[in-house]
Amino acid sequence: MTFWGDAITHARTAARLELGDLSNLADLTAARLDALERGAEPTTQELDAIATVFGIELSELAGAEIDGAPATLLFRAWPEVQGDLSLFGAQNARTLGTFLRCVRRLDTLEPSRSSLGALGVSPELAAAATATERGAELAARVRQSLGLAEAEAIPSMLQLCGQLGVAVFGLLEEDDPLPGIDAACTLLPQPAVLLNLSGYRGSWWRVRMTLAHELAHLLFDHVGPHGLTLPYLVSPQRRSSALLEGIERRANAFAASFLAPPAGVRTCVQPLDDPTCEEAISRIIHTFGVGRSVAVNRITDVVLEAKDSRRESMERRASHRPMPDWGSDTYPTHHCGLPGGPLRASVLRRFEEGTMGALRARELLDLEPTDWLPEGAGLSHERRQPLLSRRDVVSRLATQLLRRAGYGLRTVPTDVERVGDLRRVTVAEWTDDGHQRVCGELILDDGLDLIETVLPLTRR
Repeated sequence: MTFWGDAITHARTAARLELGDLSNLADLTAARLDALERGAEPTTQELDAIATVFGIELSELAGAEIDGAPATLLFRAWPEVQGDLSLFGAQNARTLGTFLRCVRRLDTLEPSRSSLGALGVSPELAAAATATERGAELAARVRQSLGLAEAEAIPSMLQLCGQLGVAVFGLLEEDDPLPGIDAACTLLPQPAVLLNLSGYRGSWWRVRMTLAHELAHLLFDHVGPHGLTLPYLVSPQRRSSALLEGIERRANAFAASFLAPPAGVRTCVQPLDDPTCEEAISRIIHTFGVGRSVAVNRITDVVLEAKDSRRESMERRASHRPMPDWGSDTYPTHHCGLPGGPLRASVLRRFEEGTMGALRARELLDLEPTDWLPEGAGLSHERRQPLLSRRDVVSRLATQLLRRAGYGLRTVPTDVERVGDLRRVTVAEWTDDGHQRVCGELILDDGLDLIETVLPLTRR
């Protein structure tokens, strides 16, 4: 075996993944992964794909960090939580791993200032309580710990997360698809949430409910079956195990009661003759910032009796009233993407302040020297410009290829032309009288790999 073969095997076994599991997550064939573990020379892309699965940098793949990485701990516990890894296809593994990488990078820039532990709310409640009842009771305790009045609304979940030291990242489908998953959260190295906004662009009520749901996970679900540590969790759109169903049901109940507390719901509908009328539903929506379905459920759970015949009528009834604006929890779509959100904001702020160089800023944002920096932090057009033009990169690469092939300093690239997906590099030779004579060309593909050499000259 080799250094990298040992590292890959250790990472896989630390997470208790089978060879086929990791090959699927990293989008490698099982045969290729087996060859890598046995000592085959890996490419940088293969190593990076494996490191991304674990949410760490390539440089950390062979280090001690892998044993305590949040993804390692989740994979280790997942068979008892969910039963299989079908939720983690290559696309989801890559997106979720990039999210964890972003949190690690953010923590190097802005170490955790979380105050979640200061809330001091224990998840332990009466064993007889249902998941729904436990969620409601925990919500009441957290609200009390935060100093919120019994009927008080929460103006902004995004602002509350910021106050608690929870970083929030957002995704749109065109950025990084995350099929089958509503959100994810991690406690390590600092609390952070990933929102999947695909199909919900501008739906502030979903942002509020999902953040409250993930807050419950961060506070109460970091210990899994048999005491296994679960600092990192995903919230699937469909549940297939009783254990996960219970965890999600409690988090849903927590979120609903946290945003629309029982005392507040009663206060809203008390003046109305019919607590199931459209005005009652509208009051809950406007007062507590929840969606229609949550408002209906809160009236149902708090005000109506179990056998009240109006329950089904209220749930079936459609409404054509527009949703109110709730700008404080409308996640800005221009902050979406990975790396993005709070990491992008932190990097650009430091670059603008002059405490971070342009190359380091691009490294943290997974950008090439030929890429523009994104807009933000008041950066001028000039400061966002690429460090190198694509033409410069191709020319430098062509020079390296010529030197490796044995051509001397007299042989140089002189022009770069794009032809479809190809780059045609004209090569010239300096003559003894100081002139350049075209002597051939290099053909590179779009990934700048050499695919053809036309150089009918003597190396010198």
